[in-house]
Amino acid sequence: MNYKYLLASFLVLLIGCEQPAPLTFENIHLSLIDDPDCSSQPCPIIDIDYPVALGEDEVSISISTGLENRIIESFQINPDGPKANTVEDAIAQFTQGYRADKAEFPDMNAQYEVSIILEESFRNEKLICFRQGDFKYTGGAHGNGVTLYQYFDLQSGQEFEFDKLIADRDGLANLAEEKFRAKFNIGPSESINSPGFWFEEELFALPETFGLEEDQLMLVYNTYEIASYADGTVEVAIPLNEVSEYLNLE
Repeated sequence: MNYKYLLASFLVLLIGCEQPAPLTFENIHLSLIDDPDCSSQPCPIIDIDYPVALGEDEVSISISTGLENRIIESFQINPDGPKANTVEDAIAQFTQGYRADKAEFPDMNAQYEVSIILEESFRNEKLICFRQGDFKYTGGAHGNGVTLYQYFDLQSGQEFEFDKLIADRDGLANLAEEKFRAKFNIGPSESINSPGFWFEEELFALPETFGLEEDQLMLVYNTYEIASYADGTVEVAIPLNEVSEYLNLE
């Protein structure tokens, strides 16, 4: 028997079955606190934390690019204006815009601000999810906070929308309404708007934002979606073991 041939064949098979290295990240923190220009010129408040995938493979690059693009979008004041190519460019453009407004309105006391915390919230063999908490102030009575989620396929690195994970939207909506009513003590025969919500035609509706976090699905209604600014973000958590039959997570 040719043992060398068998050993070589086994090694080829073993190498072919090796799993890719697990996706790992390092955290990036950006601010203007130590920027020397801010000692002589007005600067906005910038506080950014976000992960960058380590590695030069296609999946790592695709995910890092997707995360950075979302942060860049968060800095956009004028949707028709030029788009920055990097997060650093976005900060520079935002700073220039603030200085221009400050020069035009010198009595403006409040500083513009962008604060972003972006972090991994869920991962399985199929996908990875990131939660992004944003706060932005560009003048006016108050700033605006928003919670967003991003989903990436771990095989391709491509970003996709949560709707791709919904297997039974009606079933999900029925369970979500049950959980929503239970959290806010709304009886089954009461109007869904009885605590002061703004659902159209008094009919429950799923939120625009869904998040996967460890062992639960988050329903996130951002400011003004179903309630006033004073009410802030409205969130309802559903355990994954109760909602999994309506989702394609595996």
